[in-house]
Amino acid sequence: METLHWESVGVIGSEDEYGKYGVESLIDHLSIDVCLEFKEILPTNVFHNSYKNRLTSLLQMVSESTAEGIVIFTKTSNVRAILEEAIRLGVSRTWIASDTWSTSDEIRSLKGIQTIGKVYGFIVKRNTVPGFEEHVRSFTAQPKMKDSFFSDYLKHYPACPSPTADITPNGQDHQNCSFHDADEGSATTNCTNIQCLTKHIDQDMSYSIYLAVNVVAQALHRLLKCDYMKCNRSATFSGREVTVHNCSKVCPRGQELNHDKNTCCKTCNFCVSNQYSRGGNETCRSCQEDEYVSPERDCCLKKAVAFLKWTDGFAVVLAAFGVAGLIFTLLVAALFIKHRGTPIVKGTGGNLCFLILVSLATSFGSLCAFIGKPTDLSCKVGLPLFIISFSLCVSCILANLFQIRVGFAFNAKAHDRLMRFNNPVAIATGCVSIQVALVAAWLALAPPFRQEVSTYRAKVVVQCANGSDAMFGATLSYIAFLAVVCFLFSFKGKRLPDLYKNSSFITVGMLVYLVAWMLFIPIYVNTSGKYVQAVEASAMLVSNYSILCCHFCPKCYIILFRKELNNERVILDYIKKHYESKGVSPVTTDK
Repeated sequence: METLHWESVGVIGSEDEYGKYGVESLIDHLSIDVCLEFKEILPTNVFHNSYKNRLTSLLQMVSESTAEGIVIFTKTSNVRAILEEAIRLGVSRTWIASDTWSTSDEIRSLKGIQTIGKVYGFIVKRNTVPGFEEHVRSFTAQPKMKDSFFSDYLKHYPACPSPTADITPNGQDHQNCSFHDADEGSATTNCTNIQCLTKHIDQDMSYSIYLAVNVVAQALHRLLKCDYMKCNRSATFSGREVTVHNCSKVCPRGQELNHDKNTCCKTCNFCVSNQYSRGGNETCRSCQEDEYVSPERDCCLKKAVAFLKWTDGFAVVLAAFGVAGLIFTLLVAALFIKHRGTPIVKGTGGNLCFLILVSLATSFGSLCAFIGKPTDLSCKVGLPLFIISFSLCVSCILANLFQIRVGFAFNAKAHDRLMRFNNPVAIATGCVSIQVALVAAWLALAPPFRQEVSTYRAKVVVQCANGSDAMFGATLSYIAFLAVVCFLFSFKGKRLPDLYKNSSFITVGMLVYLVAWMLFIPIYVNTSGKYVQAVEASAMLVSNYSILCCHFCPKCYIILFRKELNNERVILDYIKKHYESKGVSPVTTDK
């Protein structure tokens, strides 16, 4: 059987039992499988001239509708009137005939019938029941005999008041027996001529309609089994092309079929957002998070994985500065070890300066965690390692500044009071312990983790998320607090007799650090993608170089090029002249 690719139908019936019951029953059968474009119930005798306008409106509605098949449940005379009007108006559809007119020669012989499309007719195949007709004839001979079958039948179709057909002596009727519609105003609508009961039983309306509806419904189910291979299909009848409908059945790639709210039509709409469709009658489907939709929206493509690679220009620059800083730190450490007994090394903090250098080397080394594809381990190590190591560095510098401040106290009482706290190791340990506690809480509650961000159309950015921005901010704020304290000590210490300008250089170093991280915050907030970690690494490099250059470079210069200043006698003479010029004497200790 030909596949019709139908999606919508219209149903026409008449105001008699056959038409109404047939239409409603068919709709119940087809409601799930096919869209009902319209349902029209016509008067019983629509062929009268008084209904001419009604027929014209009906055929115009059929012509304007998207219904591809028109099912008609009414008697032959009504069908003729409908199809004649369709021929006159040139309305072409596929017509589905119920059993009342499916084999009608009257319809088949209509002039121009071939111009209005195809007609599919369905009839009910019934078998003869042996002995049934004889049983009926015995009842007609004795109408008052008790018989449950006929009693039930007569409840639905009461006997007519008077016979309407003449019966021959052998019981055969010589005229067609049919159901009789009573005159208008009569209490009885349908009645049974007992003498024509054989014909009436054979034409039982309820059973006939039931069979007809089932046959038509089953046939339509088969006809409507679509394979959706064509759009806006046309059919050719008698040499001319007739457009079946203008609705979409299948869609091109990147689009999906959607129902029109007001009609049975389906229209093609483009897939939205991150969705795709291969066309046909396929609905739009969403791509996975690590995929993006093709420009044609017909498939999903894998997103490129983006991160700060070692071969990226920015990463190369960061790595170069990181390696240079690490090498320079190791060279400074070697130089200080060689001259560890000299006054300038002792003035830098003695053994604390080596702890500062170790923390700087560790901080430079932590840059490796910010380049390359992030992992959960690298994310948990990178920032926390820098924060702890740089906090240790600043804590040691603070301890050294406090030691210098105590050494040059002018007031004896203040000197004695400050001496109680003059324990550089304890100060450094206490300051860094607070930071260690903050980092431990951060790692325990909401540690940094590897994150894949798919906010970009064609790529997935792999980066480290902070886990807790609040904890990240708290650790940075604590370093800033230590830096501010160092800045205040060093700024105030500039009035002290400092031959090596230690306080001045530390003031500059802390100021550079504070400015760098103040600039880091807005840049960090407004940066996205793989360069977020590059911004963090840049701020770390600036912080490390500020300490390395401002705290250690001047000392290295003196050790290498101004050796005469790296002498204890020179330092004492400089201090003496400083206080003599101010007319005061410093408080000194036995040490």
